[in-house]
Amino acid sequence: MYVQRELMTREECRELLYTADAFDLWVDYEVPADAVGHVVRQSIFDLRTHFDDLHERTLRFLAELNDECWGFGLDGWHQPLRVARYLPGYRHDWHTDYTDADASKLAFSMPLNDDYQGGDLQILEAEPIDQKIGRAVVFPAFQGHRVTQVTAGSRYTLLGWLTGPRFV
Repeated sequence: MYVQRELMTREECRELLYTADAFDLWVDYEVPADAVGHVVRQSIFDLRTHFDDLHERTLRFLAELNDECWGFGLDGWHQPLRVARYLPGYRHDWHTDYTDADASKLAFSMPLNDDYQGGDLQILEAEPIDQKIGRAVVFPAFQGHRVTQVTAGSRYTLLGWLTGPRFV
């Protein structure tokens, strides 16, 4: 279902958030309700602006996990690696990351902080996930998942999707 492994240290996560806030890189992001059946609200920033090396490091990390666990044919990033900020009231209902318009095969989510309430990553048919700062949860993009509503504080998460040839 999913694998959870350390990708970054707690200090590296703090540095990433500090840089995002210092440069005010946040952009509001909303998926229209008619596109996916619900509204997703996040503030995001493209990590290539200040963290290009993190793209390469994360790509190697995910490729190794893929080889070990799934063996999917992968091409690279679908979108730039990004940090999502879920403010109180934000959530992401049940969905998959593999669609007709998107050939994502592998997805990951990694918390960068823990001073919030709610905002739990849940994967269909999986035990509750005890997410820890710097530990990436990696799963097939076709696996149903959601993020419950953030009830207090702000949830910061590193996100990414790797693509590959379409499944047949």
